[in-house]
This record gives sequence, C-alpha cells and structure tokens, in this order.
Amino acid sequence: MRLTIFVSLVISLTALVDSALAKAPKTPQLWHHRTTQLAAVPQITWSDNASNLRGQLNQDFAFICPPNGYTYSVWGTDVYTDDSSICNAAVHAGLITTRNGGQVKIRIRPGARSYNGTTRNGVNSLNYGSWGGSFIFPGSRRSPGSLQWNSTASNLRGQLNQDFTFICPPNGYTYSVWGTDVYTDDSSICNAAVHAGLITTRNGGQVKIRIRPGARSYNGTTRNGVNSLNYGSWGGSFIFVR
Repeated sequence: MRLTIFVSLVISLTALVDSALAKAPKTPQLWHHRTTQLAAVPQITWSDNASNLRGQLNQDFAFICPPNGYTYSVWGTDVYTDDSSICNAAVHAGLITTRNGGQVKIRIRPGARSYNGTTRNGVNSLNYGSWGGSFIFPGSRRSPGSLQWNSTASNLRGQLNQDFTFICPPNGYTYSVWGTDVYTDDSSICNAAVHAGLITTRNGGQVKIRIRPGARSYNGTTRNGVNSLNYGSWGGSFIFVR
C-alpha cells in the first residue's frame, strides 16, 4: 500500500515538473548572423558629377550610366575635374558609349594645378586651370587623346613613372618649353616632342611621355627649330619614351 502511494506521488511530482517546464518562457537563443548584402549600384544621370564626393580621397564609387545619354561638359584627360560629367568622362575614357551607357567605377583624387583637354571617342574635353577636386577611372586603359598644342603634363604630376600616350594634331603652334630631354611638366608636350625630334609642327603625331619628379634645374637648348629655355627648381617633369 505504501509503495503504491509512493509511486503515485513520484508520478504526480514528475507531471507537475513537466507542466511547469512547458509553461516556463524559453530564453531566446542569440544567433550571430553574418549578412553579406551587396548595395545596389546607383543609376545616375548624364549631368551628374563627383563634386559631392570631394575629400573622400582614394575611395572608389560605382555608378550606372543609362543608355541614350546627352552631352555635358568634361574637363581634363585621365584625371578629370570633379565637376565633370561622370558619364561623358567615361565615354571620353573609352569605357562606355553614349548610346549604350554602362557601369563605371571612379576613384576620388585631390585637385590638380591644371587639366589638359583632349578629344577622344567623340568627346571633346576642355582645358582648365587649378581645381579643388578630381576623379579618375581606376584600371582603365588609356587610349591616345588628341592634345592641343598648349597642353602640358602638370595635371599628371605625382603619377611617377606612369606612361601616357597622346596625339599632337598637325599644323601646330609654338608654346613654351623648358629643359632638354627632361622637361618641366608645364612645358608644351607637343612642342617638347618637336624639340626632341619625335614629330614635326607641320605633321604632328603620336608621342608617349613618362611622368618624373621635379628637378633642381633644367637646361634650355635649341633643337629642331624649337628654342627651349633654362629654368631653376620645379616640382614636376616628364620625359619621352621612345
């Protein structure tokens, strides 16, 4: 009899414990989720520029240029003022077409002392002086741009040992050159190329320059009808890659 009562009590207590556990709130289990969500690449208009990104140096931003674009102003070559149309600059750089548009990536760079205008891929970019912010297209292939005869390499200062190819148009004009073999980066690229014997003023032609650091002095000489000038210390130089 006592054994039966004891067993009944054990069964009752077990049922009570199970009931209590069933009603007790469960402690939430914390899961550490690692979510990898790719931000959608924003679509911009053909008039949009990068001026709102000024100061975010060496950061990359991707955009989609819609098809059937319109023409807006661009200043510079390879390095563009940050108020240039991003999409039109991308056409100038040979990355997309106005008709089809496409995705491009820009990298924010500091301002430059000057910007050289060239004509590439149907886009006529313009010269400009000092400006507070720039952008480039990282990893893009540089196709030769048609320089103006007063264009210099000063906007490329700091891109040491990088090569840039340009086309000087025929029937050129005379602009100042400083140095011999190593030229100040504010020398006329095309006139320096004539001085170096690579092209003629009448016919123009394609030239390749390499960006070098500044020199303590530059020696002027007369070569091929071009009178280059002496100069003292200067912050940037270029040479021709033959």
